[in-house]
Amino acid sequence: MKSMCLACKGRNWCGVSRCPIVNSMQAKLKLKKTVKKPELFGSSPPATFIGRFGYPNVNVGILLPSERGDTKLMDSPRDWHKQRLDIGKVLEFRASLINSRQKNIVNASKPGRFLETVQEVALSSKSVDTEVILKKIPKFSMSFGPNVSPFGPSGDVKKASITENPSVDKRVDYIASDVDFKATKAMVDLYEHGQDVYDLSRLLSVGILGLKKQRKLVPTRWSITAADSTIADHLLEEVKDYPRINDYLLFESNYIGNYFEVLLIPHAWMFEQVEMAVPGGIWSQGLKKPNVISDYEFYWGRKKYAKNVAGAYYSGKLAVLEYLTKIRRQAAVLIVREIRPEYFSEVGVWKVREAVREAMSKKPLKFDSLEYALKRINIMLRIHSDVWGKESKVLDNLKKQKRIGDFF
Repeated sequence: MKSMCLACKGRNWCGVSRCPIVNSMQAKLKLKKTVKKPELFGSSPPATFIGRFGYPNVNVGILLPSERGDTKLMDSPRDWHKQRLDIGKVLEFRASLINSRQKNIVNASKPGRFLETVQEVALSSKSVDTEVILKKIPKFSMSFGPNVSPFGPSGDVKKASITENPSVDKRVDYIASDVDFKATKAMVDLYEHGQDVYDLSRLLSVGILGLKKQRKLVPTRWSITAADSTIADHLLEEVKDYPRINDYLLFESNYIGNYFEVLLIPHAWMFEQVEMAVPGGIWSQGLKKPNVISDYEFYWGRKKYAKNVAGAYYSGKLAVLEYLTKIRRQAAVLIVREIRPEYFSEVGVWKVREAVREAMSKKPLKFDSLEYALKRINIMLRIHSDVWGKESKVLDNLKKQKRIGDFF
């Protein structure tokens, strides 16, 4: 894929509607023409970023474009997916955000002036006008990570201030002001009052949730998984009390080269996410055979972090549990994600969360048996179950574990 990009030079050989390299470069050039001084004045979507290197001494920043107005779309994964934006457009938006940061910040319970400004930005429900003075004009680059959305150049801050009153949801303001409310309960409360996990992770990361003395900065990468995991665990407590589904239900979706088959099985709660890369893309790591990974949990959950699938595991789990909570049913769940070569740049785990949410919003296909459900999955995916099924602990459990009915 890298050699293709080198030879293609934006001539659309890969088949995507917008070349991500060309678009990100255009965004950088646009930004470079606009940002000629270390003074920035723009509207944060709102968006913040907390680094993880050197933790607990971390970099804290406001993601700020050079333009004013409603910039929400620059940091709105739900809208990116809803509008079916391609990778190039997402990278274009994100390349336009400058990480205006200060380094080595530790204490969130007693924030200094800059961290207070960052927290005010994070509290806002709408784009907020912000003025920043950097130590020097930022270098133009892109930062990528497996969980977080990419963003553009970074610059160290001398001074930062909000030039308008941020719009803060009443419930968010109440919870953030309550210094006797534990962070986990705060996230659950806000979720039940209509805040999505995107808002929760931002609030958690900048240190404005939890008991006063225990409030701390949480790297953005960690806070995203923490929000997904916290809400998923909360929903799961309820789901385990529901009756099981009666049929094998299959849900399907695809987005930016990621294809999802979500199978609900009439069984007590189990969850597994299997991911595989079709040979020929950057995720296949040059292998001629499919690259397959998975993580799973049985009824009583897992104690360790899902290190193979990583943050995507918790995003997918959340999306399915939202559906099971809605229909008031319990099931074993198998998510199969196939990554095709057209997915050539990491954009963050939000793509999994939103694609699975989309799948669960559709009318499912119903099957009488696991065999027929797998046949359908094999029709839809390039890599068949005889390959990825060998890695599946849920399938292995269903095939080998004895049931009470087997003895009658």
